[in-house]
Amino acid sequence: MKVSRTIQDLSISNKLYFGFGGIIAILIITIGIAYLGSHKLSEANGWNQHTYDVIITVQTAENNLLEIDTGKRGFILTGQENFLDPYISGKSGFRAALEKAKELTLDNPDQQARLKRLADIYDNWLEEYGEREVAGRRGVNAGKITFERLLEMIGEDESKRLKDLMIGILKDMKAEELTLLKKRTQESNDFQNFTYTALLVGGSFGSLLGVLLAAFLTNSIVRSLRDLVNTTKKIANRDFSSCAVITSRDEIGQLGTAFNVMANTLHKQAEQEGLLLERERETSLQLQRKVDLMFKVVARTAEGDLTCKMPFSGEDTIGKLADGIQMMIDNLSTLISQVQKSGLRVTAAITSIAANAREQEATTTEQAATSVQIMNSTREISTTSQQLVHTMHDVGQVAEKTASSATDSQTDLEHMETTMQRMVDASGSVTSKLAILSEKAGNINSVVTTIVKVADQTNLLSLNAAIEAEKAGEHGRGFAVVATEIRRLADQTAVASWDIEQIIKEIQTAVSAGVMSMDKFSEEVRRSVQENRRVGVQFAQIIEEIKMLVPQFEQVGAGMKSQSSGAEQISAAVSQLSEATQQTAESLRQSSEAIEQLNEAVRGLQTGVSQFKVGV
Repeated sequence: MKVSRTIQDLSISNKLYFGFGGIIAILIITIGIAYLGSHKLSEANGWNQHTYDVIITVQTAENNLLEIDTGKRGFILTGQENFLDPYISGKSGFRAALEKAKELTLDNPDQQARLKRLADIYDNWLEEYGEREVAGRRGVNAGKITFERLLEMIGEDESKRLKDLMIGILKDMKAEELTLLKKRTQESNDFQNFTYTALLVGGSFGSLLGVLLAAFLTNSIVRSLRDLVNTTKKIANRDFSSCAVITSRDEIGQLGTAFNVMANTLHKQAEQEGLLLERERETSLQLQRKVDLMFKVVARTAEGDLTCKMPFSGEDTIGKLADGIQMMIDNLSTLISQVQKSGLRVTAAITSIAANAREQEATTTEQAATSVQIMNSTREISTTSQQLVHTMHDVGQVAEKTASSATDSQTDLEHMETTMQRMVDASGSVTSKLAILSEKAGNINSVVTTIVKVADQTNLLSLNAAIEAEKAGEHGRGFAVVATEIRRLADQTAVASWDIEQIIKEIQTAVSAGVMSMDKFSEEVRRSVQENRRVGVQFAQIIEEIKMLVPQFEQVGAGMKSQSSGAEQISAAVSQLSEATQQTAESLRQSSEAIEQLNEAVRGLQTGVSQFKVGV
């Protein structure tokens, strides 16, 4: 009761100030909470974008690390300089990603420590197992060292350990960023719910307070004015016993008090100055006219027209009453004008906040679309990596089949070498046999020469016998016939011996040619055996290199699997980003709805205030 009485005793201006001030304070608090919520959401979006920038940069560093290793292995396996393109681009890309990651994580000491450790390990790994192995392969190309020596220089176990350690550090960095992202998303959702609740409660409470203020002003001002008007009418009808009911100490209460004083004064004057009835009647008429004028002004004020002015003033009671009413109207007009201007400013602020919220919602929608594009790209990278893994597996199988075929070919070459060696031995045997045949032919030629000599001697003997037979006459005729036959046989023997000699010479010539051909054939076979041996050695080297390629292909396949896994992790992270962005867009939409409700409340307040007509 004391509080209610104290409120009733306040002046109208103070009541209006307190009432509308409370509404404006609630609106300012609500707008402040909405602005703070929008700022917090914008800041959270910025930090989320920062987190995804760090994750993408770390993944880029990991991809560049795999490119360095892939380019190095390709160059070591093939010796071709164009295979170093991924190695060179990977080094520059890794350095750029490392510097960008350092710049992005300046506010995170743990990430900075990881990056420093990663840089130290990378420098050691690149110097010991990158540049040194590349220089070694170039030495192999230049013929300074052998490929076997290069293989001894390569430390696969330690290089793989350092590479796995670097990839582990990068994965730890991504894990920490994802943890921070999850924490910020939860905080953003909590503050979003708080902002939505505050806007809803503030808007509802502001609307309720506006309705209560309107009802209170109607009850405390308009009702008192109507009671005062009714009392004035009674006094105008010369019912001086009537008086206004005083329910407060505000301007209306002061007006009622002054009116009662005036009524009492009039009543006393009516009793004391009965003789001056005519004058009093005239005064009453004047008073009635003034009261009528006051009634019109008060009635217009009660209808909400605060631009009306009292047509008279004065030092008497009715003049002071008119001055008091005019002062009340002026104060009420000033307050309503200020409330209208404040409502316009609040509406402008709400409109600006709503526009910012719509801009943020559009930005969030664009971020969601970008996240979907990134997720599709990472899925394509993962698919390509998986296809490369299958391809490397097929290449490994082909290398194994090639090694098996080369082994079979080497076995065939060994059989061929044995066969050709046998041919060399056989050709040597044939050559020796031909030499013996040539020697025998020479012996036959000697015998033929002897036969020819014997035939010549026989021919001479037959000639001598024929001469002696001629000398003997008839007794030597038979001996002459024998001598003739012997000479004929000697001639035939000489002819046959000459034929045999020619045949022997032809045989010796053929044997000599055969020996030369066999010698040439043996030399060709020996050269073929040497070539076969060199080809066998080369096949052995090819088989060893192919066998060494198989584990290298498997390691490349493992690297591609790791890259595919990294691409899948990026896809998962971008999917989380898309979900967070959608949640942010939903939060902004809810904030826009809450701001629209607040705007409706302000429009309701402006509608209520606009009922009052004020001067410019």
